Amino acid sequence: MAALPTLTVMVATIDDGLLRASALPCAPAEGVDYLIVHEHSALPNAAAAQPHQPVAAQTGFSVAANGAAAQPHTGEAAWANAAAALQSRADVRVLDLPGRGLSRGRNCGLDHARADLLLVADDDCRYTPERLHAVRRVAAEQSDVDIFLFRAEDYDGQPLKRYPPAPFRLDGPRAAADYLAHAPRGYFPTSMEMVVRRRVAQSGLRFNPHFGLGSAWLVAGEEDVFVADALRRGFTVAFVPQTVVATRGQTTGGGPFTAALQRTKGAAFAHLYGTPRAIVRLASEAVGRGLRGHANPFACFAAMLRGVRYYHKTIKPLLPPQA
Repeated sequence: MAALPTLTVMVATIDDGLLRASALPCAPAEGVDYLIVHEHSALPNAAAAQPHQPVAAQTGFSVAANGAAAQPHTGEAAWANAAAALQSRADVRVLDLPGRGLSRGRNCGLDHARADLLLVADDDCRYTPERLHAVRRVAAEQSDVDIFLFRAEDYDGQPLKRYPPAPFRLDGPRAAADYLAHAPRGYFPTSMEMVVRRRVAQSGLRFNPHFGLGSAWLVAGEEDVFVADALRRGFTVAFVPQTVVATRGQTTGGGPFTAALQRTKGAAFAHLYGTPRAIVRLASEAVGRGLRGHANPFACFAAMLRGVRYYHKTIKPLLPPQA
């Protein structure tokens, strides 16, 4: 039997999230390693990450410009201790990335992962060796699939959301044009359920940094945009109805439909469908939310249109022509 593909569990976390991530690695297992990207929100965004060093060695972080000792900000000592404890294991790496933005951190993980598979994690995710082995086995059995979407549960063992009962695949031009229409009704991807092959990372595909927690204006939607972009590049995406992770039990998009989420949906739909189709869908969504009493339909639609405008002004000019 051929060897199973290797797996990197990658978590991008900000500030005190590193303390939660300390509980993420499970018992060491052959073929599995962990990569933790720790972002420091008090520092300006940097283009590249650095291997974690003792705090006093981080130029510009613990030493003032005049060479005098700077006052550590909240959590600095605890972060250093957590990183040192994590890296006492041979299968764990911690990278420091100044700045903030969940998609930035995940892209850093895509840049630095060494394994055949990259499992995208949050800092409150919990795994078992058996579940990680199952991920590797599924990937070995379905070698033509580029991105896998699994199931997640909360700490009490309840499904994180409603999942289709059967597996499905997305590929080809029709799925690339409207992948949500070719997925089971009501399904949406969540990053902590996602496993990406290294060949996807090597292609240059990345999460759009304008979407996701910690970005300037759009607080979610990075998974939808990533999957759509993968399909447009000809990759195959498959849902596997198998639980691989336990988590705290709330996705960003699963809470109240706030103005931030409304404008995020507007921008995401503009990317997924193009402006004319996006506006039609957004209008329908706003009416539906209003009828269900979830939002004022007029204010909701206006917020969504602000997201569409933001997409065209800020995001689309930076995209390659085919995006």
